[in-house]
Amino acid sequence: MASSNLPPSILAGTAPKKMRMLIARGLAPIPPGEMLVLLVCLLKDKDPEVCDRAAQTIHGWAEAEILAELRSPGCHASVLEYYASAAKSDVILQAIIANPASPDSLISSLALTAPAQLLESILDNRVRILKSPEILESVRNNPAASAEILRLAQEIEIEFLGGKKKEYAVEFPAEADTPQEPLPNLEFEIPPRNLTLEGLPSDSDARDSEILKRLASLPVRDKIKYALFGNREIRSVLVRDTNKEIARAVLHSPSLRRTKLKALRQCAVSQKIY
Repeated sequence: MASSNLPPSILAGTAPKKMRMLIARGLAPIPPGEMLVLLVCLLKDKDPEVCDRAAQTIHGWAEAEILAELRSPGCHASVLEYYASAAKSDVILQAIIANPASPDSLISSLALTAPAQLLESILDNRVRILKSPEILESVRNNPAASAEILRLAQEIEIEFLGGKKKEYAVEFPAEADTPQEPLPNLEFEIPPRNLTLEGLPSDSDARDSEILKRLASLPVRDKIKYALFGNREIRSVLVRDTNKEIARAVLHSPSLRRTKLKALRQCAVSQKIY
């Protein structure tokens, strides 16, 4: 919900107290999404009576209604941030993590404190991590991160970031966030080994440039094939593609599934040993 659609006087704290109290009680005739934004705003009202009333109203919302708002792609950042700090339920945190509208900085903050069962959900969104590599660092610094999660974070860094710093991260269009839909029904013969590009220069910058140039000239079908079966450096380029089908194909690569299974086996072995 864009802030431009909300009463500016409420957001600025200049509306009459009678109006603020009406909203704080949840009685104003406005849609639930807008109401939630205003209630969160009124939690910081200069008048303690308004603050307390808004807090009572927002705490009285049913979890099902809250989840419906938190899962909406139009959910206001202030609402996502409020529930990220106030959540008493992993279900609510999961909704925030899965919502592409959640600011990357918020996900990075959550990654520091989220319980172990939610860290894998955070790591599943490779596109978000490519935009904000600091999320991986937050996962590593989370005391709840298991050996399996730490190995997965390391694999993602090697697979997609190659040790590059944040200043080299690529900006993505919003539509490429959190790929969920199934891939197009394309038939491919699985190659015996990962696909590569021949004759690439040895210099890393020139190599990246040449890979980008060659992949850019391919039709979408071939790009998807390379996204699924290409080697690591090819996949790390194609996961940044502005075509969401191609970026999504990288996340379905059999190589990524093998990496995850390997980490699970290593974790199982270490637990038996120790």
